[in-house]
Amino acid sequence: MGGAFYAVLVTMDLTRLTAIDTSSASGGMMTLEDSTATLTDSTVLRSTSLKNGGAFYVIISDLALVSSTIDHNRATNYGGSVYGFASHVTLVDSSLRQSTSEFGGGLYVSSSTLAIVRSTIRSNDADAGGALYADLTDVAIRDSTFHANVAATSGGVAFISSNSVQLDNSTFTSNVANQGGALCLAGLTSLAVVNCAFADNSVANTAATTLRPLGGAIYVDQIEENSTMSTCVFHNNSAGDAGGAMYVSNAAASSSRNRPTLSVAHTTFRANVADTFGGAVFIDGLETSLQANVFTANVAARGGGGAIFWQGSAEPVGLPLQTYAGNSAEYGPAYGSVAVALRPIYIPPPSLVVGQPGGEGSAQPFVGSFTVHVVVWHWALGLGIILYRRTRSNATVSVSASGLVALATVELRIRRCVRGEVTPVGVPQCVKCPFGQFSWNTSDTVCHECPVGGVCGGGDNIEVLDGYWRFENSTGVCNDPSYPYDGCRLGTCLDKACNGFTKGDVSATVRLDGPNNTMILTIRSDTIGYQPNDTLFVQGEELRVVSVEKIGDGTASFQHHVLVTGNALSTTGTVDIYVRGTERCKPGYTGNLCFQCAPGYTRSGKTACTACPDSLTLTVVVLVLGVFGVGAVAMILIVMTINKSRQKADLYSILTKIFTSYLQLVSLAGSFDMQWPQQVKAMFAGQAQISNPGDKLISIECLMDQYKRTMRANAFTTLSNYYMQLIVFLTLPVCAVVFPLVFWRVRFRLASRRIVRRDWGVALNAVLGRGTGSDVMLQDQELADVLVAVQEKPSDIVLDYVRTISKIADGPQPLSVVKASFLQATRDEMRDKTVLSIIVLMFLVHPGLSNQIFQLYTCTELGYDGGGTRLYFLNPDLDVQCYDATHYKWMYFVGVPALVLYTVGIPYFAFHQLRTRRHDLDKPRTKLQFGFLYDGYKLDHYYWEIWIMMRKIIVSFISVFLKNWGTAPQALGASGLVFFALWGHMETWPYEADCVNGLEQKALLACLFTLYCGLYLLQPEVTTVTRAFIITANSLFLVYFSRLMIVQVKQKAQNAIGKLSRQKYVSMAVKKVRKSSVGETKRPMKKSEQAIAPDTTMEQQLEQRLDNTDI
Repeated sequence: MGGAFYAVLVTMDLTRLTAIDTSSASGGMMTLEDSTATLTDSTVLRSTSLKNGGAFYVIISDLALVSSTIDHNRATNYGGSVYGFASHVTLVDSSLRQSTSEFGGGLYVSSSTLAIVRSTIRSNDADAGGALYADLTDVAIRDSTFHANVAATSGGVAFISSNSVQLDNSTFTSNVANQGGALCLAGLTSLAVVNCAFADNSVANTAATTLRPLGGAIYVDQIEENSTMSTCVFHNNSAGDAGGAMYVSNAAASSSRNRPTLSVAHTTFRANVADTFGGAVFIDGLETSLQANVFTANVAARGGGGAIFWQGSAEPVGLPLQTYAGNSAEYGPAYGSVAVALRPIYIPPPSLVVGQPGGEGSAQPFVGSFTVHVVVWHWALGLGIILYRRTRSNATVSVSASGLVALATVELRIRRCVRGEVTPVGVPQCVKCPFGQFSWNTSDTVCHECPVGGVCGGGDNIEVLDGYWRFENSTGVCNDPSYPYDGCRLGTCLDKACNGFTKGDVSATVRLDGPNNTMILTIRSDTIGYQPNDTLFVQGEELRVVSVEKIGDGTASFQHHVLVTGNALSTTGTVDIYVRGTERCKPGYTGNLCFQCAPGYTRSGKTACTACPDSLTLTVVVLVLGVFGVGAVAMILIVMTINKSRQKADLYSILTKIFTSYLQLVSLAGSFDMQWPQQVKAMFAGQAQISNPGDKLISIECLMDQYKRTMRANAFTTLSNYYMQLIVFLTLPVCAVVFPLVFWRVRFRLASRRIVRRDWGVALNAVLGRGTGSDVMLQDQELADVLVAVQEKPSDIVLDYVRTISKIADGPQPLSVVKASFLQATRDEMRDKTVLSIIVLMFLVHPGLSNQIFQLYTCTELGYDGGGTRLYFLNPDLDVQCYDATHYKWMYFVGVPALVLYTVGIPYFAFHQLRTRRHDLDKPRTKLQFGFLYDGYKLDHYYWEIWIMMRKIIVSFISVFLKNWGTAPQALGASGLVFFALWGHMETWPYEADCVNGLEQKALLACLFTLYCGLYLLQPEVTTVTRAFIITANSLFLVYFSRLMIVQVKQKAQNAIGKLSRQKYVSMAVKKVRKSSVGETKRPMKKSEQAIAPDTTMEQQLEQRLDNTDI
């Protein structure tokens, strides 16, 4: 309580106090209990309260704010700046601005007194009482200004109930509410308004409330005592319904009580507007006295009484004696009310008033709605008459009403059928379409079925269900674009990104005889989500929930009675219940089909959007980390491939490769819209995340959004995110060539500098005891020891290169020749590693790049233009229109070259290189360069990895290009491809190990079974069995794969343990051999040493020496 002050039984005067950013549960800056506080020349800014009184919380106390500024405060419930209960609150020469709460954006006072003098209250906001909410409180306001305050429901400036209100010499401008643009006054004791000005205040319908927009400036509901209003000005106020300036009512007052009178004198009403009745004033049942008032240029747009409309038992006193000039209305331009006379005069269709729909339908039965307006003196009557006659036939209208005397004028206006009505064949009348159907064409003879994904409330109403999308004022995609009414369906949003009407899980039974004029919706369910005051949409009617009652004793299923009010439903049977929602994208989504991520969001997974980091720096860091993560994976794969180049590929890596291919292939099945059960969708999602981790690590959308927001508009910033992403992907192959070239070139430069600068002669002398003189001759068996002495760790391939280049195997060679040969061998190895790195990176980027290129040719139909032409949009970016000039340029000048160079060119180049070297695949240099492509395969089937790569591309092609053909062709095409792959595998058996061939066979069988069984999901009755088969087939494959992997991991662990044990003894032997070689003179080699192979490594030579050495 009290973010800065908490006072109990205290009297204090504070001068020049400044309080900023204080907060508390109640009284964000100060709490007073039984105390008195006066603040002078003080400032309170941005105070907040979780409950009441954003700045001040006053209980049984006195608070005075003098020459102070109270700004930007906020409370959750009551009183954005001040909350007072049983207290005296005074504002003098102060300002209260931009504060918010649910009730009383600036002040909330209850059972108190409030005085506001020479103060400015502006730009406050609340649900009710934008600036002030007072209950059981006497309010006195003098010499003050109220501007631009807003209330979502009642009282843009103030909502005041009970007690008395005194307003003197104050101004109320540009305030807005749904009822009572400036003031909403209910149940007052008395009202006195003197010398006040009300200008540019307004009320209008909003989605937040069902209140009628009455009283553009003032809304009064019941006054207990005589009240006055004098010397005031009402200018340019407006109401969306009745009472452009003022709406006063006492209709609900008890007839047994004294009838109070409202006296309005010397007041001017100018240019006020009401949409229906009473352009300036609407009086309902309140006795009113008018004296010397002026009404000028006021308008009742669609009703009577341009200046004044009244209804009730007594005409306002002095009504004809006021000054009226330039007021307008449909009838009674000065004033109007109930009719007392009729004189029927028929005005035929050609003479209709300008702006009114009317006339005779051509070749259709004549159907008209006749609206009767009666004007006699200052009384008016509105009647509705429906007339059905054939063209050119005579019509006779008989109008009568009780209590009417004398004759006046009756004007009959004829209208055509409006949108939402049809004229059935043989029925000469306009018939409104029922719930579940619609009509948008006035020439229709039948109503149309509601589009799939929509709910039709009858007439021309079409609402969108949650999870669906359409272009504005469209019926979605229909069978015939030239007649977009039948066979229509709305677009399905991905990941439920679209808001709309939500259909209840359980239907309800309707009873129309509920208590207190309610209806009862009986819902058989243990739990429901409806609460009092919820708005439901049932059979085209909006119903408000009054109460919810649970029925049942717990022995059986419960049911609920939901009591609702609203227009009576047309059925007592079973109905569906919908909860109203706004037709728009959910937060984080935007664009056509709500497919795009909104600015500040990025794609997560296939369809979801998540928030980007707040800052550009963090965005770049996240992207760089993602790039480094993918780069690290690529480097590890390159290093592993280099290490395997001199040995046979182990089964562990081959099994992993097959499992990855299986995941990529089977996860593509999830992209087919085959009504997969949730369990199967979850399986696909998990497989996709494992098979494509790069999608989760790298996202450039956040960086693109940051760039577009911070840079000036240019051709690049206006480019689609997909086109920008495609450009990035197209540069990846170039990067896959440039980066390895640069990296290995730098590595070689560093290595060559080290080799050239190091003195090999000194190292040779230290090892062999010679080499400081002339160019020493080296023998083949000394090569490994010399390289160890100069601290070089060459691979077996480099040693082979050195022996080949220097020809040391044929005889001793000079040290300089050996050194130059080693430098050349290092260069050759770096070149081979460059080739290997490029191949690995190319094969990593190829699937994703090909998929990006394919998407350039995939479009989805979303609707039609005004001429009925189908509109297609690009699948990866549904805001980009297909088949226009820009899209054709991208397809022909970017897509076609990319398909030739990358999608087809990369696999073809790899195949060509392998085929050229097909007779040298066992050579170490070929294995280093291209072993990544054929490790684990029989040499006769060196090309099989290329086929697997193309197999994935073909499946992606089917997924992308057969999408518009439908789900069944997609699944059949993919199934045929997998079947062909399985047949080819069983015919060739391409892997060297039988267990690997078996694993590949089972992987293809699992994929084929998944795709084939998916076709049965199109029949709902077999969904359960099919789901079990799909999950079982994939689970069996995973079990088999896991078993093989466990065996391989166990074997690798055993080999590692054995190797560690052997290394212990090798290390001991190395030390002994090197000790024995120190100081030895040159001697002939022993026979055991001669048995050592010249191409073995130092470690292998030492192991062989160990066999001939006593330890």
